[in-house]
Amino acid sequence: MIWLDCVDNYTHSETWLQLTVPDVEIATNYLQSNGVETCDELEELPKNMHWIQDPAGTVFNVQQRETK
Repeated sequence: MIWLDCVDNYTHSETWLQLTVPDVEIATNYLQSNGVETCDELEELPKNMHWIQDPAGTVFNVQQRETK
């Protein structure tokens, strides 16, 4: 999912991508075991979400998939 937000006080545009996963803890552990650390200081998130960033600076929001 791609979120497009208009924010007046940003000096440049950014792309943030949302990754929905069945289990955030398992996904986070997998990412960390492969050298990908969370960067949750970007913005406060609920417990079932994390921010990660690729080497180019693209921000990803990893969050729990909603169950129906």
